[in-house]
Amino acid sequence: RQKIKEHYRNTSIYMTLGDFLQAFQHCKAMLVELENLGDEVFQKRVSVSLECWQLAVLAQLQRPEVEIEVETFREKARQLSCVLGKSLVSKWDRTDENIKDGTYAEFDTVKLRSSGPWAVQIIQNLTQNKD
Repeated sequence: RQKIKEHYRNTSIYMTLGDFLQAFQHCKAMLVELENLGDEVFQKRVSVSLECWQLAVLAQLQRPEVEIEVETFREKARQLSCVLGKSLVSKWDRTDENIKDGTYAEFDTVKLRSSGPWAVQIIQNLTQNKD
């Protein structure tokens, strides 16, 4: 459980710094640790899987040269969300819509983990450069 707390903290730190790939790596490691704990932390696993998907999208946007399994995390988040019902499925749907609309700054992970405007500013710069 200490490793989970450490990965959680590091995900927040790297998100605040705007290093989405590092934030994704720590979130992914946190998800593995949660999977090892089994069903006692299932609900947390679902929310972390959604966050991993969001961070994978941001990391891919920021570092397109790095191969990131975005689709794998999208599908894992969808499957886990379906198990817990409507509220988490709606979070999944909202993330999918944000991706389609290019409104990445609306991701829950950006709103929850970013202290200060850096992450949002970086996302805006990345999406402007993409066009």
